[in-house]
Amino acid sequence: MDPKVVDVKADLKNQLEKSGSEPSRLISIIPLDNADGTLDLIYMFQIGDGLHQFRYQVRADQELDTISDLFKGALNMERENIDLFGMRFKGVQGGLLIMPGTGIVAPLRKPSPGHNEGGKDG
Repeated sequence: MDPKVVDVKADLKNQLEKSGSEPSRLISIIPLDNADGTLDLIYMFQIGDGLHQFRYQVRADQELDTISDLFKGALNMERENIDLFGMRFKGVQGGLLIMPGTGIVAPLRKPSPGHNEGGKDG
């Protein structure tokens, strides 16, 4: 399956603007590996008194715009997803949980057909 490339950052901004003057707070960025070369990426927000999730299906190799300029707490969440799932965010480096050069690459990724991702590199 090849999902349509979505501008996640622009869509999130649009969704949050629809909430009007309600204050919003980023709670978590959760990737779910579909084992087919795609990830479901769930952004959890507190908007006013309620919890809201915005879900996107992205290609595992897709480089996404960072939302850390909108929500400062997003930077470490994005770095965590780089280290554990091999995701890519523009201008964001991994190394929060896994030091570069260890040979460990995306340990939480599921193997997908034709790809040996997850675990040790090599």
